[in-house]
Amino acid sequence: MTAAAAVLAALAVATPSDASMDIIEAARRDAPNVVVFHVVRVRTPLFRDQGICTVDGRVIRSERGTLFAPDAAIRLKVPCARQDARTPDGPVRWVDMPALKRSGHGRAHLDEKGALVLGEYELYDLH
Repeated sequence: MTAAAAVLAALAVATPSDASMDIIEAARRDAPNVVVFHVVRVRTPLFRDQGICTVDGRVIRSERGTLFAPDAAIRLKVPCARQDARTPDGPVRWVDMPALKRSGHGRAHLDEKGALVLGEYELYDLH
């Protein structure tokens, strides 16, 4: 069996959650930029249980990459949903909407242009 066939066979028997977790971990590991920031404002989708929240903030530090300097403004599009919302299957992480609204800090894994990688956004504290 070739290496490519072995990988395909492993993916065929993996559960969707296992495959999703592998994709998420690879995205986190390979993200060229990781920043920690102070949340200034969160806007949620009106009248919807899920969607894209806009998070505005100020960078505290860059843990990886040089895209954002300390005190730089940052705006992220974060997949967000209420706890009982039905979100699509897949590797994208959906952030709890009310918790996101209460959060004071965030940590984000970003691509080379500053967009979230697969919704890799972490809440740092809740008020």
